[in-house]
Amino acid sequence: MAIGYPHEPTGRRAGRRTAAGVAMTSTLLAEARRDAHLVAVVLLTAIGTALVVLAHSLS
Repeated sequence: MAIGYPHEPTGRRAGRRTAAGVAMTSTLLAEARRDAHLVAVVLLTAIGTALVVLAHSLS
């Protein structure tokens, strides 16, 4: 039971709330996955750029 709720919703409201919660959770997970992918691409690009600059400066 969540803090601040005197009782859990019952009947049809409970089903709707659960479905909405599952949908929101999957949406948040999809956004987090997309954000993590973007961060990984940016980091790998930065590392690659740094390696190229280092290689050119050493040669």
